[in-house]
Amino acid sequence: MAENNLGTCYYSGKGMARDYTVAAKWYRAAAEAGVAAGQANLAFLYLTGTGLPRSEQEAEKWFRKSAEQGSVLAQASLGLLYRAGRGVPLDYIQSYVWFSLAAARGNQDSVRGRKELEQVMTPRQIEEAQRRISDWNAAHP
Repeated sequence: MAENNLGTCYYSGKGMARDYTVAAKWYRAAAEAGVAAGQANLAFLYLTGTGLPRSEQEAEKWFRKSAEQGSVLAQASLGLLYRAGRGVPLDYIQSYVWFSLAAARGNQDSVRGRKELEQVMTPRQIEEAQRRISDWNAAHP
């Protein structure tokens, strides 16, 4: 966790000079140690190309690792990536799943994202998404 905090200090410039490259180094150390916040922060840097080369595929990878640990921010971010097909194939069902998981934990942007998807998804797609959500919840008590 200390690595993630150092990354945040370098990212924000709090207590030291702002340095996105050094922030990325510390976030990577936290991410590789399994810290969900570090994984989400590293994913964001990859998504935006801040402090390291932009890579939507790497962003998805690190958001997923964080989301699997219950990070609401990472779950909401995956919902956005799948809805737009950024770094992953466009997939409304998977987007709905991630938005629903984040919405269940209070993320209001995900509530809105899920409602928007319901306007373009078929009942069968929504049913499949709900099945995947049920499977997720069973595997992540």
